[in-house]
Amino acid sequence: LLQADLASPMTAGNSLVSIAIATRNRKQEVLSALESCFAQTYRPLEVLVFDDASTDGTGDAVRKLFPDVRYVREEVNRGISALRNRGLREARGEFVFSRDDDAYYTDRGTVGRVVDHFRREPDAAVIAMPFVEPLRPAPPASRLQRGARLRTFTSCAYAIRRGVAIELQGYREFFFYRGEERDLSIRLLDRGFSIVYGDSSPVVHLYSPKRAWSQMFPFGIR
Repeated sequence: LLQADLASPMTAGNSLVSIAIATRNRKQEVLSALESCFAQTYRPLEVLVFDDASTDGTGDAVRKLFPDVRYVREEVNRGISALRNRGLREARGEFVFSRDDDAYYTDRGTVGRVVDHFRREPDAAVIAMPFVEPLRPAPPASRLQRGARLRTFTSCAYAIRRGVAIELQGYREFFFYRGEERDLSIRLLDRGFSIVYGDSSPVVHLYSPKRAWSQMFPFGIR
């Protein structure tokens, strides 16, 4: 159940924000993710889904249940880096919230709160949102303070200034899967931008068991 944040901005005078979700064969997960996106109070808001050649009926379900989504399908498996780049190119918002398909917001005011944080931190290229993973063993308690400068961000919960991402040419697509956000972080920091730990309510990352295990380990080691 999403909490209500009545102080979050939601007027038409705000900058357009985009939420871009990349997905592959996770129909039920992406539908849950979309529900939490459209529950956000921030407006104007566009939501995009980039389908990496799913074969489980994802496209039909998204179009039927969420007709306001901009749905884009790839006919061959191109990898998460390529889909995230397409999201950056095709999104129209000043800020792009790049979401994993197995993650969802817990607060209706999350997007608005992150946008406010960007306004307060003009050097911040990325706001890394707090997140929890209830289906995985609990890690040691984090000592991060809200507003802390980070070395990198995690793909399930972050937002980026679209103009900065485009200027740096986005993700390097040869990564295909895993490691792409660390590489982008290095380039952002090298250019003098900051990655800032946000102060919004946490995103829940359910860590779907539907994973390309044969790809994960070789790419992770690489």
